[in-house]
Amino acid sequence: GRKTHCTVFDFMAGLPSGHALIPRWVMDDLFIDERDVVRIRGVKLPLCTFVKIQPHSLDFYDAVRKAGGDVQPLLLASIKRFSALTVETSVPIEILGETYDVSIVDLQPSGAVRIIDADVTREFEFPVEFVAAPDLEDEAIINARRDEMIARFKAKQAEQEAQLRSLEDRRVEVKARHFEVMRDRALAAAGKDDGKEGEVEVVLRLPGRQIKGKFREGAPVAALVALVMQSDWASSCKPW
Repeated sequence: GRKTHCTVFDFMAGLPSGHALIPRWVMDDLFIDERDVVRIRGVKLPLCTFVKIQPHSLDFYDAVRKAGGDVQPLLLASIKRFSALTVETSVPIEILGETYDVSIVDLQPSGAVRIIDADVTREFEFPVEFVAAPDLEDEAIINARRDEMIARFKAKQAEQEAQLRSLEDRRVEVKARHFEVMRDRALAAAGKDDGKEGEVEVVLRLPGRQIKGKFREGAPVAALVALVMQSDWASSCKPW
């Protein structure tokens, strides 16, 4: 799966165990949604010495021209807002108050680096380069660049869709296994009280239908759960 790097901003009181709050742009880049399962681990990263980015659109180059002069300080200031960077991920950067998505195509000294220096009293800098702008006076080059960006966008979209399909398939599989375990536990707890015989008749209303069962007096509540878990409704929606 995809991976990225960042620092821990805060440990929030009241946040349930096993949960983390992640910025939306990070979730989009990882192709994950709310409540998806992720793996988080601590690593030690080297300090960044070089960054090369590739803009997602030609608007980036327009912004660079409008900024005039040396754009390096603008890019550096924007990149240094992040705590860490990872090759082959995308980040939003700001130029003259506008946000542009760019891909991280190269980092030094490794494919993942930290931006924050452990010595907060020391100011450090690193060069930030970007893929050169095409010759916007040549229509053929413009069209080639546009086609390249469209192809890259479609490729990333296809990758995202594949990731989402894979996650959905895994979610359905996990949900089905969990349902089967819960159903088997309910059947085991119900024992001989299978809802087919008894002096007490029970009617349970489910979404869009109802089911009936007959139980002996004193049958465990698990017998009702087992009756529901064996219904067509439970088999179709697999309640968690």
